[in-house]
Amino acid sequence: MPTSLPALAAGILRSDQLWHVRSDAVRFEAAGLTPAYTLEAALSVEAQADRAAHLVAELARKLGRLPEAFAWWPVFEPGPYFDLYSSQIHSFCRVEELQSVVRVRIYADLLLPAFRRAEAFFIETFLPAYHAAAGLAPDDAFSRNLADHAIPGMIELLRDAELAVAGTLARLEDQLDVLALLGGLEERIQHRPPPGSRLAPRLPLDLQRMPREMPTLTLDAMFNGPERRPFGRDAWLHFQQAQGVRQSWPNND
Repeated sequence: MPTSLPALAAGILRSDQLWHVRSDAVRFEAAGLTPAYTLEAALSVEAQADRAAHLVAELARKLGRLPEAFAWWPVFEPGPYFDLYSSQIHSFCRVEELQSVVRVRIYADLLLPAFRRAEAFFIETFLPAYHAAAGLAPDDAFSRNLADHAIPGMIELLRDAELAVAGTLARLEDQLDVLALLGGLEERIQHRPPPGSRLAPRLPLDLQRMPREMPTLTLDAMFNGPERRPFGRDAWLHFQQAQGVRQSWPNND
């Protein structure tokens, strides 16, 4: 579910409220990565940051060209434009097209193996261990598993993810075209705990990280929609909408 480091921090704080959650990192990796985004998982955090800085810079350049390219698509397809497989689009990219404004967000933290490991561990290991130990005595086997394995593992992976994201940002600090597209402030605001909310119990201080403290590589671009659309765009949109309606009908065969 978390697609950025602030979102992951927010999820950890709400561990007691999260049950059936799907890992976006696992979904992102399931189809494999195109060569444009391949980062070896065995790389050190520093090496990941070096490589990721180039990837994020290239994504920023594509976002910068998008206002001109957008008008040529009857319906914009982020998969071909950003070199993504269809199964990765939902996790990695959000496109909002309003009447006259287009907003595109890229969750580039997912490019880092360190972040994907932390997100997948949170969903697949930490949350099950956390809920299994809920309400049990500290000396219970499930409580010991949480204290001895799940919590230390989550702390270590969260630290590695933060170092990788922060290291990538440090390598981009002199690239103004990239910095202009960073959407970290909006991402942190979006995931801040609502007023009056409480932290999940049994979290150590190292896991009580506020989303506002966390760096992120999220990119955010907003631009005016094109005045002219390619011929047949409205017909194509109506066709897609009709297809969606048909697919939602119950199968009576």
